[in-house]
Amino acid sequence: MKLKYLTSFEVEAIPPYNFELTVRKPLGYHWLTPDEAFSNGTIWTAMELCSEKPVGLRLKSIGTMENPKIEIAVFSDEKMGGFEERALLNDITKCAELDTDVNGFYSIAKRDPILEYAVTDLYGMRCGRQQKLFHNIVRAILMQW
Repeated sequence: MKLKYLTSFEVEAIPPYNFELTVRKPLGYHWLTPDEAFSNGTIWTAMELCSEKPVGLRLKSIGTMENPKIEIAVFSDEKMGGFEERALLNDITKCAELDTDVNGFYSIAKRDPILEYAVTDLYGMRCGRQQKLFHNIVRAILMQW
């Protein structure tokens, strides 16, 4: 399959947002696919469109932790329609938790001697939500070992 079409987007996240910690997990597990690559603030990965067609993704942080912006490049074998673009952006927003506000948690965690480490060591990190329920179930089982 030749991915000959490029579609680009720029999205924002609710601050604070740490792109690297969100897509490149400290424990080493992948963000979306096992074969993704992260280098120099950019992640190369893949995702399935709602039409079940695979697309290649390149996401790169172009903002700061307090003014987070992410550049998204989508590589596909044919031009995406408006519905597919909106659905893809919605999936990326969910998987990267771009619209999750963690400020309430931080205000509580800063006052707790144990939870304060989550603020200092993992500031701006989101856990991320997988694209499919199956991935969450597998991860939940494997994380118990």
